[in-house]
Amino acid sequence: MSLNVENAALIDKLLNRLKSRYRLEILEYDTLGEKLDDTVFYVSLAERLRRILGDAEDAFLMRFLQDINHIAQELSNLGKNPYKVFESILKVGETLNRTSGSGFYAEVQRLKLGKKLELFCFQPPCGGNVYLFNTLEEVVLIDTGYGIYFPDFVKMFWHYGLCGPSLEKLKRIYITHADADHCGAAGYFQAKTYLNRETLKVAKETSRAYGSSQQECILEEVYTKIINLFSKYAPPKNYELFPELSKTSKLSTHLSWETESKKPEKRGAFPVIARFEIGGLEFEALEGMGGHMHGEVLYLCPEEGLLFPQDTLLNFESLSPERSAYNTLADFLMTSVNVDSELARKERIALVELILELESSLAAGKKVLICCGHGSISLLENGKLLAYGSSERYSAGDLGKTKNLEDVGELDELEK
Repeated sequence: MSLNVENAALIDKLLNRLKSRYRLEILEYDTLGEKLDDTVFYVSLAERLRRILGDAEDAFLMRFLQDINHIAQELSNLGKNPYKVFESILKVGETLNRTSGSGFYAEVQRLKLGKKLELFCFQPPCGGNVYLFNTLEEVVLIDTGYGIYFPDFVKMFWHYGLCGPSLEKLKRIYITHADADHCGAAGYFQAKTYLNRETLKVAKETSRAYGSSQQECILEEVYTKIINLFSKYAPPKNYELFPELSKTSKLSTHLSWETESKKPEKRGAFPVIARFEIGGLEFEALEGMGGHMHGEVLYLCPEEGLLFPQDTLLNFESLSPERSAYNTLADFLMTSVNVDSELARKERIALVELILELESSLAAGKKVLICCGHGSISLLENGKLLAYGSSERYSAGDLGKTKNLEDVGELDELEK
């Protein structure tokens, strides 16, 4: 039992009475208040968690605290400060809450790929980029961002004239991998989602390390629970799977596959598992090696020189200080964001080789545009990623400046 009482005289009186009735051993007697019982810390932690999670049931909150305590113990065994662990976990949830809704913003790059096709790169406050292809007939996404940002993305798409509040023009979504910041909003969209069979398995598991050599790692499992909860993770519901590796596919319509068995074609070191068209351009879905995550898929348009390498290639220098600080939280809590760091290194080397090979076949002077999972669209120059083009800042307040307030109200109703 531990007591924290301000009046020292009352403590003396109480202890004397207790000792007169019971055999009592006093382990610690701190009249200066320098050492507080950890219960005080956990009460404070629980209250901060409640502010993040809303009206969470006490029983649920206790189970969640146990999970958090588990990851703190594991990291303590690795020499990490447990209080820094708790603070890092809280920062994840608090940052996501603070940067959604009225606090949402994004860096936006837009590239003309022809008269009838435009590519948008939306870089949200936290997590992975969302790429949007805008054609005359449809809108197509590559990755969806965090679930908590879903209403903010809908409003931002509308701000740029890409979709109405009901997202009627959005027809297809392609997923690179199962991390919450890349497919966590997929379940909120009505459009069909295309993804690898193994990616779907990871998305439905309780650990992002599923299918990797780190599958039994408790840090990966608990972090997955934490980030899925904080970010309002919703895995794909309306989906279609890429064919298995022994087959290649051509998407004849946007809703059906034509498959034929044959030896898998490769693009560099990466097997081609499917093909599809966006705005007249043919794309290839390439199976990744699984260094960052099991089931990962890369997307490539050889004709235009567009590569979507998910989180295998990142332009860290293009990240804002706030985005960099947020990204380090996951690295600290899991010790690495890659489920197989050595394999991730080999995969990066293979991707650089693929980029150089592609550039040798493109028109003179044309470079491959690397649409990174985080950070700016980039070019590869002397082995380094350099940001390509310019970007503009979108913030939640921009919507009311350019749209009818009644329509904004319609979006708010849709969000509810």
